[in-house]
Amino acid sequence: MAIHEYASGSSVPAPAIPPDLLPRVGPEAPERARLLIAKAMLPMPPDQLGIALGVLARDANAEIAAAATASLSELPADVRRQTVTSTMPGPILDVYAHVFKEDMAILQALLSNNAVLDETVRWMARNLRGSILDAIGSNQVRLVRSPPIIGALIANPASSTPLLARVIETALRNSVDTSRIPGFKPLAEAFFADLAKEQLPPEPDEDDDETADGEEATDEEAAEAADAHGIDDEALEALLRGGEDAERKVKVPLWKLVEDMTLPQKVRLALMGDAAARKILIRDNKKLVAMSVLRSPKITEKEISNFAMDKAVDGEVVRIIARNREWTKNYAIMHSLVYNPKTPPQQTITFIRNLRRRDLAMLARAKEVPSHVTRAAKQLIDKRGD
Repeated sequence: MAIHEYASGSSVPAPAIPPDLLPRVGPEAPERARLLIAKAMLPMPPDQLGIALGVLARDANAEIAAAATASLSELPADVRRQTVTSTMPGPILDVYAHVFKEDMAILQALLSNNAVLDETVRWMARNLRGSILDAIGSNQVRLVRSPPIIGALIANPASSTPLLARVIETALRNSVDTSRIPGFKPLAEAFFADLAKEQLPPEPDEDDDETADGEEATDEEAAEAADAHGIDDEALEALLRGGEDAERKVKVPLWKLVEDMTLPQKVRLALMGDAAARKILIRDNKKLVAMSVLRSPKITEKEISNFAMDKAVDGEVVRIIARNREWTKNYAIMHSLVYNPKTPPQQTITFIRNLRRRDLAMLARAKEVPSHVTRAAKQLIDKRGD
């Protein structure tokens, strides 16, 4: 494995191991010797020991890896500090980021070290919490150089709203390519509407009809939304993580929390929250929020089917569902759309032609659909001779 292809958390590749240590701690070194070094039972200068233990903490032998990790944790503070501020290969420094993930002093030292790989910082941005995230968000050089770090901060429920506002603004003002960052565009529009419109290219499936409803906030309104208090970050993090954590920490009804949220907070919850949150947010009066629900990677086809039938959902949401070829391959979604008067007539007719005989007959007798729908269903029945 080449060092530039290194994935955080992987074993240390041979090219990253100093040549003088490779025969002793490399994968070809005798297993007993590796275990003795992992247990810090062989004499070795402190600087070499710090490196050797870093390599062995990712050894393929679980016993050796566990022993090395334990020995690393017991290293004197000055040895740790010397190691994490050195210019040793990034994969070894990556080990220290994982082992000392709760040691703020070590993490800060690593973040300031140019030898630390961007991939390591990305892992920290995605998995850690607390003040280290603010430190990562303040390192504009790394953010601009490595967009995946921005994506990791966005995906981390522990990232605060002010932090994301700062990170997103940095990306926009430095013309960072964010096209591969899930959720970046809607969040950018929520925080900095005009700046996002100016800096971000339209998505391939966007057209004038979809974006010309006049609901987009101005930069001033977006700035006010970012500065507004909304709900506290701890409550938002619990909602974003979902599950029992949310139920334990958040004792206010979900609808009330949503009501008190800022626009960026709603967008984050729409993208990352659970089905209960999506059910509420799909009806939000801001199109950006409802559209973010449809972007959620967690959304299910059953939810889409329910949204497609919901007459209280904005017509734009229904139109987006109706023109999504993957979703409309699902018979239940297609069936729901024909009963929604907000489905574009031309697409409704197309869906009617694909209905099963029993469903077509029921549609022809339905009272809650527009007359042109029942008429089309009856005409199709006559044509088929059913």
